[in-house]
Amino acid sequence: MWIEEIFIDNFGAFSRLKIKGLGQRLTVIVGPNEAGKTTMMEFVRSVFFGFRKKGSGANTYDSPGGTVRSGRLSVQTGNGRLQIYRVEKRGQKEGILTILDETGNVIERSTVPVFGPGIQRKVYETLFAFDLDRMRHLDHDALRGKIVAAALGSVQVNPLEILKNLDDQSRKWMKRSHTDKESLPAIQSQIGEIDRKLKALQERPNRYFRLTRELEQATVRRKDLSYLTSEAATELPKLEKLIQRREEWTRLVSIENQMAALQHADRFPADGIPRLEQALEQLNQAENESLETRIKLNQIQERLARLNPDPTALEHSKAIYDLSREAASLASLPAEIEECEASLSRTQRTLVSEKEALGAGWDEKRISDSDPSLRLEQEIRVFLDSFSDCRDRIKDLQVRVSESEERLRVIGEKAAAKRAEIDALSARCTRFLSLDSRAMLQEWKNNLERSHDLEQRLSEQNQQVRRLVAQKNDLESEIAVLDTKSRGLIANVFFWGILCALLSIVTGGIAGWGLNDSFSGAMVLAICLMIAAAIVTIVKIRNKRRKKRKENLSKSAEIITGDIAEIESRRRSNHRQIQVLKQRSGRIAENILQNPSAVLKDIIDAEIRSSAAEEPFRMRQALKSALRSDLTDLQSENNRKEQVSRFLAEESRTLEELRGRWERWIALRGLDQDLEPDVAIDFVRRLRDLKRSIHNIQEERTALETMKQQWEGFVFRVEGLAHLMGVSGAENPVGLVEQWVTRERETREALAEKKSISEKAQDLNVRMSVSNSKVVEAHGRIAALYEAAGVADEESFRERSQFHAHFQRLDHERRILVAGLVGGLSFSGEEDMRECLTAQDWDANRERAGFLRGQLIEMREESEEFAMRCGSLGREIRSMEHEDESDRLLAEKHEFVARMERGVVELIAAKIACSLMERTLRLYELEKQPKVLERTSEIFRTITGNGFQRVIFPLDGASIKVERSNGTMIDEELLSRGTLEQLYLSLRLAHLDVYHRDKPSIPLVMDDVLVNFDPERAKRTASALADFSDGSGIQIIFFTCHPQTG
Repeated sequence: MWIEEIFIDNFGAFSRLKIKGLGQRLTVIVGPNEAGKTTMMEFVRSVFFGFRKKGSGANTYDSPGGTVRSGRLSVQTGNGRLQIYRVEKRGQKEGILTILDETGNVIERSTVPVFGPGIQRKVYETLFAFDLDRMRHLDHDALRGKIVAAALGSVQVNPLEILKNLDDQSRKWMKRSHTDKESLPAIQSQIGEIDRKLKALQERPNRYFRLTRELEQATVRRKDLSYLTSEAATELPKLEKLIQRREEWTRLVSIENQMAALQHADRFPADGIPRLEQALEQLNQAENESLETRIKLNQIQERLARLNPDPTALEHSKAIYDLSREAASLASLPAEIEECEASLSRTQRTLVSEKEALGAGWDEKRISDSDPSLRLEQEIRVFLDSFSDCRDRIKDLQVRVSESEERLRVIGEKAAAKRAEIDALSARCTRFLSLDSRAMLQEWKNNLERSHDLEQRLSEQNQQVRRLVAQKNDLESEIAVLDTKSRGLIANVFFWGILCALLSIVTGGIAGWGLNDSFSGAMVLAICLMIAAAIVTIVKIRNKRRKKRKENLSKSAEIITGDIAEIESRRRSNHRQIQVLKQRSGRIAENILQNPSAVLKDIIDAEIRSSAAEEPFRMRQALKSALRSDLTDLQSENNRKEQVSRFLAEESRTLEELRGRWERWIALRGLDQDLEPDVAIDFVRRLRDLKRSIHNIQEERTALETMKQQWEGFVFRVEGLAHLMGVSGAENPVGLVEQWVTRERETREALAEKKSISEKAQDLNVRMSVSNSKVVEAHGRIAALYEAAGVADEESFRERSQFHAHFQRLDHERRILVAGLVGGLSFSGEEDMRECLTAQDWDANRERAGFLRGQLIEMREESEEFAMRCGSLGREIRSMEHEDESDRLLAEKHEFVARMERGVVELIAAKIACSLMERTLRLYELEKQPKVLERTSEIFRTITGNGFQRVIFPLDGASIKVERSNGTMIDEELLSRGTLEQLYLSLRLAHLDVYHRDKPSIPLVMDDVLVNFDPERAKRTASALADFSDGSGIQIIFFTCHPQTG
């Protein structure tokens, strides 16, 4: 995947900014400070991973004016060109991501490599999009994991994790903590606690008897306290209950005194007031109903006297209703008759004018006998369509002939102009070289460049040969010197051996003679012989070393001889290649320039002349192609014109034939000979309308006669009924019938109303008698209530009701108090309760309850203290009585000792494993090097110009070490700032090359990471970046403010 175009809609200070033409490999974007290079790199990050949120501590690059941040990237992938949009949205500050393909369809984000699994924002900003500050920070733990994974070939087995687990296990065993019971110090502490408990068990018998005696005394005291507490607890509740009921007893005595004063109110009827209210209400309702009924009865009698219906209309009701139905249907008949007569008069006048418009010879008979049918109209339309189509085709063909003549003129003029331009350009195209010729000239320049490279290599090989020959001569000289020393050494060995033997004999004889002791002489002789043997041995060892040195020098001389032969072979091969390239270049120059000894200047001049002639040549070729196209168009247009002319002649003949057929057809149909097809359809339609109008006039005359007969019959019947009813006729028969209908309906309504009023009068008389009986009944009920209460009027009755209600409330409260006192104090009956409470001294009871309450609290506290003491003594005695406690403690001790032994064994094993693992990892650091570090070493060696040879990363992740060309090791902290940045850049490039070469590539974005590089290393780094992009296929976008870097 590579970025082809960056479009910033709104981001930071940028708005509607487009950067296009980004290459698939390395692209350098140069701009001054504050030009927005960092903003562009952050925009690329934001499109891939979302806009930064406010409050995150980083620059969010908000747009001026508060507009939403948005933009897109146009990228090329294996699936074609994709558009990646990111738009900020309220409530979703990271923005909405949309990915569109070339057809505008939305696709899944997983199809884009940058959104694949394992690529998070932190990883991308560390490896793929970084500036100088971020490049200086390296995640040693992540790098260490990658290196170990590369070394072992699997990320599932990590020796660093194993080493960490072993170290954690060792610290766990040695941890001193109160919560961790599995550590060795905790187990040792538990064993000491068990030893203290075992020591305490040795003093158990004496303490057991003392505790038993103390427990018996405490038990006896607890029993005494329990009895006294029980007595006080039984008496105290009774006194408290009795004291609590004092107010109730006082209230009961007061209520009984009040009831005695109201004894006369006990004689009162049940529900007296509601019953009185009900009777009074019933009396009032009955009187009101009686009054209303009497008023309504008087009104009905008055209405009945006013009603006096006429019976004459009822006698002729059937005839009236028959005439009313007929009048409803004939009411508009006079107006219709007048309208029909007027319409008939107008139609006749119109018919006369239309007959005159048809022309002479057309009367009603000829019109009626004619056949202006739709079929005739369709036949005329067929003729008319044929005429119209033929005329349209003739006009179209005439226009096409004119257009063809105009096109022929234009094409001829264009062809003449192009011939003139081609003749003018031919003189400028003589020095143009074809594509094959330019390729051969490029091959000539490539051969020249290769020849120079081979000559330079040949010169280097000659220097190597001279250097190797000098080394071989030095080796041979050294071998000759060693041979000379070896021959002199052999003579020296014999000389010194003989001299030592003689000295030994002489010295031994002198010593023996001087000391008169043969043993001493022998000792001196032996010592001299040993010295002589030592000298001979030393000489032999030196001779052996010289011989081995000579063999090594001979081998080196043989190796140098082989190298000289191999270089000489390559030198002869390079010489032959140079000759072949020169011969090939000579043939190319002879074929193209007719000069086999042409030089580079001649080739460049030929290319310049060809480039100058290229544009005229292309113009001439384009004009020739256009001229051929114009000539073809000219021939085609001529053919087209001839064909259209033939079609025009044929259509003219067809029009004449149609004219003859039309004249014969109208003669056959009886139409006028001068009738044209254009107006024939309208003529036939008017003829058809006239024929239809004549028929309609006849029908209207018949309808008019029928309507007049109907109206005259209706008028006759109305006048006959008027004579029977004894009334005079009227000018408007329909209005007279409506009056009769109204009189008949009013007579019927009056009779029905009279009958209804009579029935209502009977009903009101019945209701009148019922209301009177209700009044009598209500008076009787009120008198009975007064008599039951012993009063004479309503006011006394209501006063007696209030006394009775108060008496009832007091009696109800008395019953509740009696039931509460009897039940609450547990008496057998009301008499026992009254007898007991009457004899009580309430003040003495209150004093006795306070005394018992204090005494009970003291005894309970003392009892609780003795209970706690007894429990403690009992537990201690039971623990001493268990004979297996010492066995249990010993078993626990043995278990802890076994756990401690296992822990010690595991601790020792973990320590040994840690030591072996650390030694193995150190050996790995010295002898092994994974592919990541190998690739890092290559890139770092290239950037530093072989100033550093190797990069080593200790597996503890503490720091990176680099090896100079002389073999010395340096930690990363001791490197200069520029060299450290070069090292970190090499690590990133190596990581991408190793782990992302076979995966879909992701663009690499850098922002001025070469600021602290010296010019030579910056140049080599730029070259390394270009080679890395070409080799890995990863796009690099490099932002910088230094033009020389670009």
